[in-house]
Amino acid sequence: MYDPFPDGFPETARGERDDRDRLVDGVQLLLAVQGTLETGEPFPPGEDVSATAPTVDSAAFLATSEPYY
Repeated sequence: MYDPFPDGFPETARGERDDRDRLVDGVQLLLAVQGTLETGEPFPPGEDVSATAPTVDSAAFLATSEPYY
């Protein structure tokens, strides 16, 4: 899931590719999964997860993700 992001970075930087919609969809999915794991309540498809998802400690997230970037 991660590999396409760095692979596509040069094309995006040159303006040859625009992945904003895909990135936002990916973030919404990750927030929904995280929120479901934390609350036990599923997020309905299409719901604006960013408005209702629990706050995520970004420092802890980055600390666990650091080996991957």
